Amino acid sequence: MFQWNEGMVAYMDRAARHTRYYQTLAEQIGTRLGKSDRICDAGCGLGYLSLALAEYVGTVEAVDVSEEALDILRSNCAERFNIRPIHADIHTWETAPYDAMVFCYFGRMEQIIEIARRLCKGRLYIIKGRSSRHLFSKDGECTWRETADMAAEWMQAQGIAYEETQLDLELGQPFLNRADAERFAALYGGEERGVAWIENQLGKDPSGKYEWYLPIAKPVTIFCLENKNFRIGE
Repeated sequence: MFQWNEGMVAYMDRAARHTRYYQTLAEQIGTRLGKSDRICDAGCGLGYLSLALAEYVGTVEAVDVSEEALDILRSNCAERFNIRPIHADIHTWETAPYDAMVFCYFGRMEQIIEIARRLCKGRLYIIKGRSSRHLFSKDGECTWRETADMAAEWMQAQGIAYEETQLDLELGQPFLNRADAERFAALYGGEERGVAWIENQLGKDPSGKYEWYLPIAKPVTIFCLENKNFRIGE
């Protein structure tokens, strides 16, 4: 299980607030949701997508196994009446079926479909990256990550129909100063790599709010599955 620490949370919070990454994802999904829908953000992490989706639906149940991550969401949604953080394992979580479920960079297709067949009575939304490249892995590859192409290939083999939307988004990291960038580099790249690891990619923050900005491309595919289609093979 991925473990957040205080430094990671702080940088992620800054990036999420500085870009429209999560808002854009929510816009793509939310236009197809109902104002009274009860939905699940499965493996919600720090909950930024849950916060964005709450604008479109009646209730968002944000489920994650990390109490620490959910504490961040609780602090961010203190004044939001329609977000319910739930400390649970979505693989074993039992509840009334949701009107829709969202899996953002969480789970492999076999697991997602198994969970959705049990807990989703409406549409299923699956967000996958289109590349296995990852800026913050030691060798640049996330061998564990299931890409959008891999997900599509699996669904086609299972005879599961889907719609897809491709988006080229950015979740860049702003920095207060060079020392701030050095701390980020040490956090993700190790002390021996230092800021040289990212300095060639650093530029001025276009908004002018921060001194430096690290562009981070996030090409994603959103898969939409109707209930009748992901129940094939039951």
